[in-house]
Amino acid sequence: MKKIGLIIVFLITVISFNMVLAHDESALVKENQSYKARITQASEPYTTDIDKTKYQNVKLRILDKEYEGREFECVYTLQVEEGIAQKQLYENDKVFVLLNQTEDGNITVTVEDIYRIPYLVILVVLFFIVVLAIGGKQGIKTLISLIVTTLSIFYILIPMLIKGYSAIWSSIFICTIISIITFIMIAGFKKKTLVAILSTIVGVIISGVIAIIIGKIGNITGLSDCDAQTLIYVSRNTSIDVNGLLFAGILIATVGAAMDISMSISSAMTELVEKVKDIKVTELMKSGMNIGKDAMGTMANTLIFAYVGGSLVLIILLMLNGSSLINIVNSDIIATEILRGLCGTIGMMSAIPATTCIFGLLHKLLPPKKDIVEQMREKISSSK
Repeated sequence: MKKIGLIIVFLITVISFNMVLAHDESALVKENQSYKARITQASEPYTTDIDKTKYQNVKLRILDKEYEGREFECVYTLQVEEGIAQKQLYENDKVFVLLNQTEDGNITVTVEDIYRIPYLVILVVLFFIVVLAIGGKQGIKTLISLIVTTLSIFYILIPMLIKGYSAIWSSIFICTIISIITFIMIAGFKKKTLVAILSTIVGVIISGVIAIIIGKIGNITGLSDCDAQTLIYVSRNTSIDVNGLLFAGILIATVGAAMDISMSISSAMTELVEKVKDIKVTELMKSGMNIGKDAMGTMANTLIFAYVGGSLVLIILLMLNGSSLINIVNSDIIATEILRGLCGTIGMMSAIPATTCIFGLLHKLLPPKKDIVEQMREKISSSK
């Protein structure tokens, strides 16, 4: 019942935050509007005499919003010279299109992307099935915590960022909320849950502080890629803390790994305390550190590989252009990924001693209560 009440409180909080932080629609970019459309007719691919670009002439019908039912014609760019070809369009294919009304009242139509939502839904359903099949009741808790995390990001964090709140403090706030809800959902209201929450917050804050310091003195902005440049352009009339988004991203990326290792160590130390009743605090903390060290290597590799994998195409491109390793590492884009990877890893590693120290301190201040059988044995032995 406590967990159900917690979920209800969280949903109410999400709704309240979403109402309070609802961004001003007038501040959003409305030059181009995205609409779902169905292809009603598509020509065979063709090239022009000017270049080797492949095109398709398509007719489409808008399926939603104020233009529902209206039909438009446009030219779809299938492949630019020798580049990777887009999916060829056929009749009844669904796409997203951009409609832009010009000053003279005409509407220009551009095919924005293929409509992929049904395939993503299939993947999500498959994910749910696998989690439930393997995890059982624990799998249900895992899915609920995942939903909570998603709602926190999309309905609290992002509205806060659009509203102009500090990206760093907003991320710390969300990381704390995610940690509390997730740990309580999975493990309940227990001492190990409190330890995991506190150590996760410590790891996230340490990661953020280091990222801010190195980012400032190294002039690493994370604003060199195309997406960041586009955000800077479209947010010119908003109060979004663009410069803080890099560090916010590092905090969000760190919280998952910190939560993982914090709960793993906290659970293992809890089991150790239950099995070895008279274990000393120093021995308990030493065992916790040993457990953390074993997990540290694989977790660090996971984070580093994830960031390197995300930049692999860019690294290959820079090397093909003749850039040296020093120049590649020194570039703002790669330096940003290095900052993310290493700061995230440092935050995760910091959670290891934080977990052992906090657990040891709480174990000393709040020792586990002895069960009734053990209390009776002590009374009998003392009476003799």
